[in-house]
Amino acid sequence: MRRANPEVNNSLPDTFAARAKRLQNQIWNDFEHSHISGVQVLRELNRQRGGSSRAAAPVVFASSLDARDKETFTQGRVADPIFACIQTPQVWLDHSVMENDGACVLFWDAVEELFPEGLLDDMFNAYQSLLSRLALEESAWQQTSFQMLPPSQLAERIEVNATQASVPQGMLHTLFADQVSKRLESLAVISSDRILSYSELYTRSNQVGRWLRQLGARPNVLVAVVMEKGWEQVVGVLGFLQSGAAYLPINPSLPKERLWYLLAQSEVGLVLTQSWLDESLEWPINVKRLCIDRDADFATISPAPLEIIQKPEDLAYVIFTSGSTGLPKGVMIDHRGAVNTICDINQRFHVVPDDRVLALSALNFDLSVYDIFGTLAAGAAIVIPDATSIRDPGHWAEWLAREKVTIWNSVPALMQMYIEYASPHANTYLLFACGDVEWGLDTCKFA
Repeated sequence: MRRANPEVNNSLPDTFAARAKRLQNQIWNDFEHSHISGVQVLRELNRQRGGSSRAAAPVVFASSLDARDKETFTQGRVADPIFACIQTPQVWLDHSVMENDGACVLFWDAVEELFPEGLLDDMFNAYQSLLSRLALEESAWQQTSFQMLPPSQLAERIEVNATQASVPQGMLHTLFADQVSKRLESLAVISSDRILSYSELYTRSNQVGRWLRQLGARPNVLVAVVMEKGWEQVVGVLGFLQSGAAYLPINPSLPKERLWYLLAQSEVGLVLTQSWLDESLEWPINVKRLCIDRDADFATISPAPLEIIQKPEDLAYVIFTSGSTGLPKGVMIDHRGAVNTICDINQRFHVVPDDRVLALSALNFDLSVYDIFGTLAAGAAIVIPDATSIRDPGHWAEWLAREKVTIWNSVPALMQMYIEYASPHANTYLLFACGDVEWGLDTCKFA
């Protein structure tokens, strides 16, 4: 099927004159189809979409430049306007243009409440400035772009985009280790099965790391974690990194063929898992499994910290794509890049030790990296919902209220699920009164 050209195409590096000519020709071609009105098009779009996404035309332009209505115009001059108001339903901005005694008169009618304060004035001033340049400067028609931002907005953009800074030092697990001495008895992990302080988490993860290193774990070699949601995941990934290895998270609900493919593709020889999964899943014969939830297995392992043997540019973890368009592909992330990201988020959202993060994301999804390492780097606490209720917004609401969660980190769809659940429940812990929300990020910190 041939795709029609877009009505307004500014992707080509044309001059303003060329773009204007192309758009004018497009408009004249469109006039040939005037037997179908814009209102009819919107109605048909909304009918086909079933109301899930309402089609709209919020900006309207009307021109009377070529009008020849003798009752309105007298010798080329129309009476000076005193008041004008256009109130077209569902239109945000209605722009009309006419000629009055040789002058071009512009009207903007807008629903001001829909726009940030001062934005309409800045837009209109920039628009007037552009038209004046086109009227007075022949060379303006040959330009390919124009700087139309007002000085205040330009200065704000420069300030926001001034991101030059030194790259944070350290690695994902050393950021956590730096917090241990300051937060020994503070809570690090909160779950139904077990609550771990920073000291307890450090001790167990060091034991796991020492266990793995004795079995050959080393930098840039992957060790897999095949676990359901739980405190064991946090201990496991920290243990991997303490050992010097990198971790590969795999969803235990995957079909056997996909699980075995990921293990083989990643050349994994060691897997950390949970005892019930060790017994219920089928495993390749060449893969050795270790169960973190068996306390007896750690009785003789020293909890002393291990020597750090990897560097910031070494591999921290690999997350595979879903494989929906073919075979899964592994995305390799080093410590330096991950550390830079989580430190930036913590700074932007002013994450502090009193914060608590609801860890909704699966371990094989990249948002889980912040849930674990971003939280621990700030000395805060990870709140882990039950694996059996991980998609139950009512269960989330209980955790949010009981643990006084302050940070939500998820894809928008999960937030939408919670909002739809919470709205009818008057006694539900609602998160609608939020503080600074940064657009473009998946993390929100609530007041």
